[in-house]
Amino acid sequence: MTSRAVPKRAGSNVVGKADSLSSLVGGVIVKLLHPGLNARRAVRALARRALLRYVQVSATHTHTDCDRVVILLSSAWGMGGTIRATLNLAGWLAQRREVEILTPYRRRDEPFFGEFPRGVAVTALADRRPGRAPSGVAGVAYRLLDRLPSVLFPKADRLHRDHSLWTDLRLARLLRRRGGILIGTRPGLNVMAAQMRPPGFLSIGVEQMNLNQHRPKLKRSIKQWYPRLDAVVALTDQDSQSYRNLLPRRIRVATIPNTVRPLGGPDVDSSAKVVVAAGRLGRLGQKGFDLLLLAWPGWRSATRTGGCGSMAKARFARNLNP
Repeated sequence: MTSRAVPKRAGSNVVGKADSLSSLVGGVIVKLLHPGLNARRAVRALARRALLRYVQVSATHTHTDCDRVVILLSSAWGMGGTIRATLNLAGWLAQRREVEILTPYRRRDEPFFGEFPRGVAVTALADRRPGRAPSGVAGVAYRLLDRLPSVLFPKADRLHRDHSLWTDLRLARLLRRRGGILIGTRPGLNVMAAQMRPPGFLSIGVEQMNLNQHRPKLKRSIKQWYPRLDAVVALTDQDSQSYRNLLPRRIRVATIPNTVRPLGGPDVDSSAKVVVAAGRLGRLGQKGFDLLLLAWPGWRSATRTGGCGSMAKARFARNLNP
């Protein structure tokens, strides 16, 4: 038996044609799905309904199987307080349960916080590192769909540009016919979980920010969709009450403080009247740095802040250390 090798140039032409075709078709679909015209809205609504019908088929498992936990996290390879707290939670749960983190994208080779916790599987819905796109038919689909805006992730959430129709489809496929506990970790992801409502899952929305710090449009999305969740978790009793006031009484709202992990080192000297605070300043009320004055009057403070202008930093420093 003899075989005939395919010339390299011919293969390159095929790839080139596929790329050209995907760019052409993708451009048309982008115009159709881009929000604005009524026709585009109709196409987006159709795509959304199709995805929801796809994911909401009868599950082969149910949420009574609490040994499986799926966590939706904005960027498992990135840096941030929500990411650190979620990785802590995933590591603790993985001691007794099967845990998987689904994250919309990956742009880094190595996670910012080092190795993922033992026993935690992490799946990126879109690997956006150079040269990591899928090949073949999947590659054509990826190039088409990853250019299109998400039809499930709310635009009111500032991270909506990290999501696409490709990540919507991948998430629906990974949740379809499965079961367990589904945990969202920011408003946009909680809204996605509430919209999809995979039949086999118990859906929980975790809120990492004070309700009053959310923009009005995002608050409206929260009020509209959170009632479809099975439970909402806030970090403080005060914020839990804010969500109880906003949502119907039948929605369970619980308070669970943020997770921490052992850091090693010597025990703290409880007699030293020094407090160290780290984080972004931003709007002063969001992180509560201004409350340090009231909580520990007469103490010395050291702050490491970012994410705000020099004037705000100077004003805060004057108030904190008069």
